[in-house]
Amino acid sequence: MIKKVLASMFIGYLVFVLVMWFFSAQQIKQTCQQIPMGMPVSKLEPILDSLHLTKIMRRSSEQKTQTILLHSPYSMGRYTCQIQHDGQQVTYVNYQHLD
Repeated sequence: MIKKVLASMFIGYLVFVLVMWFFSAQQIKQTCQQIPMGMPVSKLEPILDSLHLTKIMRRSSEQKTQTILLHSPYSMGRYTCQIQHDGQQVTYVNYQHLD
């Protein structure tokens, strides 16, 4: 009886991890596709605020650009969206996946 309960719990956990991994990968890809180069930063911020993703921000003092890297802990950083802007508008968007 205990073996069946433990096996059910393990299978349930495995299904949860796989579903969340797939969902987070799709969310990152869709977000990256909906952000065009030239989009004003004022329109970008509400999109990023609505996401349940990890956002890593880096500012380059030499080039006056800010880089935002989106990833999900569920996919362990395997799927990312890199966004760069100059404070006014988006200058670069790139979806990456490590395969």
